[in-house]
Amino acid sequence: MVASGATEGVRILVDFTDPARIARLQSSASGCRLQPIGNPDGATNQTAAQLTVMRGEGWAQFLLEASDLADWTGSEIVALDVDAGADAPAAITLELWDPASRNYATRCSLDMPIRAGRQTVTWRIDRARRNGKEGLDWYQLAKEDKIDLAHLKQVKFILQQDPGRERSCRLYNLRLTREDALRPSMQFNIPGSGRRSISVLRRLCRCSSWSPPP
Repeated sequence: MVASGATEGVRILVDFTDPARIARLQSSASGCRLQPIGNPDGATNQTAAQLTVMRGEGWAQFLLEASDLADWTGSEIVALDVDAGADAPAAITLELWDPASRNYATRCSLDMPIRAGRQTVTWRIDRARRNGKEGLDWYQLAKEDKIDLAHLKQVKFILQQDPGRERSCRLYNLRLTREDALRPSMQFNIPGSGRRSISVLRRLCRCSSWSPPP
């Protein structure tokens, strides 16, 4: 999970550290409760929000604030760090509305399942299209078929579940990012006396497709 604040290629939308911010998200929510919790795992100082979808609700939602929607162009992925138990909601849908969105066919809905445990749920947005244009390749779409990420007017997170019981999970960081920032490549520094180290690495990698430099 990432720390709050900005790093190259990452824009934090909500880090769930500010109780007042969580309260504003709650004010736009329906069918769920968002509550701040401090140091939930006892191992770090990171805060989180407890998201609870109430019994009897088949779905619930919360909306981002208008200030979060300014120009998402250049971002490839929306990422949300989630800590989910066995009683977590089944899935989260990210819904994007731009000035041309009027109904289901003209907005973009991206569904992602939630599994038990800590995870980063991701939605690919760099090719966000209107729901009515699913099935077409990207190159086949006209400009008006694509969601205008520079002028979003509404972004929703919709949670799906069996309404027979209360469901909950913890939310940590919600951010815009690029794929290379989400999954950075690893770099290895070989010690200076290195030929012996290189030789050992070659033996260790004999069964791998990766080879150390000559």
